[in-house]
Amino acid sequence: MKITKLALLSATFFVASSAMAASVTLLQTSFESPNNDTGFNKTLGTGTVQWTLSSVSGQARTGSQHMRWEGAATTHDAYLDTPALSASGIVSGTVKVEFWHKYNFENGFDGGMLQYTKDGVTYFDVALADITGEQYSLSTISTAWGSAIGGKRAYTGLRSNYVQTIATLSNVMEGEAFALRWRATSDSLVTTTGPDWQIDDLHVYGEAVPEPATMTVLALAALARRRKAKKS
Repeated sequence: MKITKLALLSATFFVASSAMAASVTLLQTSFESPNNDTGFNKTLGTGTVQWTLSSVSGQARTGSQHMRWEGAATTHDAYLDTPALSASGIVSGTVKVEFWHKYNFENGFDGGMLQYTKDGVTYFDVALADITGEQYSLSTISTAWGSAIGGKRAYTGLRSNYVQTIATLSNVMEGEAFALRWRATSDSLVTTTGPDWQIDDLHVYGEAVPEPATMTVLALAALARRRKAKKS
């Protein structure tokens, strides 16, 4: 193998690694004991019914507990927020959110969305192009009855069995802090079914920033010195 002078003289020369990028877990929970929903924050923008840690028999996807919002036939805007997370050491734009859920929203009137924040004040909708698996409805939520997400696409209608959603947070950069929000809403229109949203088996992870292959460079340099010594 021929070792070039460029490789030996350049102190910043790095060898690309052929190994696959490692995945780093930022948060993983099935909401089971002893952690339950520790660190999750449940608040309201409008209404009186909050998210709860539910242990209703047969409703969790795995184990015996999951998160659930059982709303009411009045205007509600209920939030389930994760603890603050950090993308330190994570490649920009690679944070992924996987979760399983089922729901029963009045189709086109009540619904749920996934959002994220970087400062705890401003919340952004996850871009439709960044969601795979179970996606939002093709139609938007009605603006006629005071829904907090009127005019937006959301999870709405009926999913009686658990389905998986995978969302990529393409705007979360390496080193940034962020948190996730599941936003459940209902409007003022009376309905005899729902609203209901159940979430289980959450996994948040990202691609680890690869470390420069400095040891490879040092090894090449040492090999070159040995060969030079033998020739002299």
